[in-house]
Amino acid sequence: MFAALRRTLPVLAALPGVVQFATPAWGQSQATVLEEVLVTARKRDETIQNVPVTENVFTQQAIEAAGIESPRDFVAMVPNMTLVEVQNVGNSFITIRGISQARNSE
Repeated sequence: MFAALRRTLPVLAALPGVVQFATPAWGQSQATVLEEVLVTARKRDETIQNVPVTENVFTQQAIEAAGIESPRDFVAMVPNMTLVEVQNVGNSFITIRGISQARNSE
């Protein structure tokens, strides 16, 4: 009993001295604001929650974590989306769910 008291007494005596040096934690100066994402898939502005189509949204943190540096890296992260480069330099075709642009038509 006395051995346990000898060990805890110095800790209890030092506790008020340690507490006086503790600093209060400061909160964030501004509240975090979520930005609203507007989608124009049906030719009018709608929030992303109200659009009945599939969307893929990437945050800045997700882009940095994935190491996206080119459109090819971005396309690789989107399901059912492919990037096809043809023989001519600079000509690329994006296919989304099997739908692609028509060649040589405007």
